[in-house]
This record gives sequence, structure tokens and C-alpha cells, in this order.
Amino acid sequence: MSIKAITFDLDNTLWHVDDAIRVAEQNTFGYLLKHCPKIKQHHSITSIRQLMFGLVELRPELRHQISQLRKMALATAIEQSGYSNAEALQHAETAFQVFLHGRHQVTLFDDTLEILDRLHQDYQLGALTNGNADINLLPVRPYFDFSFSAEECKSSKPDAKLFQAALNYTGFSPSECVHVGDHPEQDIFGAQQLGFYTVWININNQEWPGGVKASAEINRLSDLPRTISAIAKNADRSG
Repeated sequence: MSIKAITFDLDNTLWHVDDAIRVAEQNTFGYLLKHCPKIKQHHSITSIRQLMFGLVELRPELRHQISQLRKMALATAIEQSGYSNAEALQHAETAFQVFLHGRHQVTLFDDTLEILDRLHQDYQLGALTNGNADINLLPVRPYFDFSFSAEECKSSKPDAKLFQAALNYTGFSPSECVHVGDHPEQDIFGAQQLGFYTVWININNQEWPGGVKASAEINRLSDLPRTISAIAKNADRSG
């Protein structure tokens, strides 16, 4: 038995996302200042983030519906600034589209496309994300066979549903799959629960926080093909 599929987290695994989110939020608030100018007296980028946190406390299911969560926070902020509910909903939808465009302006890690191309020649590749990145809007799209999101599965990693969705799609067993991600709990622990091999991509050289370590750890994406080959050899021996 050998490795047949590799699943990837997306944000901060294949690309830097923090700067893209920051700029996307700035552009979104810029839209609001232009079209809902009264918001300046009532809200800021930070306060809208706080609205998101508050909404999740009231409705925990929204943590799996991050697009809906952001739209609700935007609509709430607009309405609290003196606009009608209809105006708030309309502008929140448009403002969210501004945000969504910006959050896809990501900077891929070095050699990402080349690495995905190499791996795709030998393995099925899938994306499993808690975020709202759409691979169809990104240059990585040609290399992925499938993708599942928390919004689609109504559950977020480390819950098993996203990983199980990948198994159901491919028909492979967990021992035939490797999951690659940057988050020790959401990615590594989540995939381990089902029996995936795991690769922790530790770009920032953080200390492992505890618990069962990943099958392998890398500090740059360019090390992934070699690491997958080593895991595959180990899987062959184990099988």
C-alpha cells in the first residue's frame, strides 16, 4: 500500500495570507467610507472584527460559515451607523465582494506551482480549508483534483468531516493519504484522528506545541516532494 493522495490546507500553507487579508479589510472599509460615510463615526476595521467575534459567540455555527459571518458583521456595522436594513444588506454584499477579491490577491510561497505540478504527476491533490479561499480564482487551480471547505461541509478542521470528505471523494484509505498544513491542531491533529500521514509546514520555525508530532516537519515548501517520497517509502514498507 502506498501514498495515492495529498491534501493541502491553503492559507499560510501554500501562500502568505495575512497581508492579503489586511489589505482586503482596508479596501472593504474604503468602500464603506465612500458609500456609507456615516460609518466613520461608529465603526472601524477593528470594531467590525469585534462584531464578527461577537456573532460567533451568539451563533457558534457561524465559525464554519466565514463568508456569511463577515457579511453579517458588515451589515450590522452599516445598520448601526444609521442606514436602513435594506441599505445595510445591499452594501454589505457589495463590500464583501470587495473583500473577497482582495483576499485572493495572495503571494504564493516560492516554487509553489512547480512543486504542485511535480506532485500532481504522481498523486491526486486536494484542498481542505477552513477559510473562504476559492482555488478556482487562483493560479493553483490546474493542479487540484478536488477541494472541500468548512462552509461546504458545515464543519471546520480539526473536525473529521473535511478529511472524511476527501476520503469519500477519492475512495482511498487514510493510510494512502498525506495531509499538509501549517496548523498543529486544525491540520495535524485533525488528520491524525483519521489515520492520515501528516506534514507540518513550519515556515516560522515555531516550537511544536505538544501532542503526537506530525509524520514529518518542513520549513519550506520546496522540501515537500522529497518528504512525500520518504513517507511513501515508509508506507510501502509498512504495507
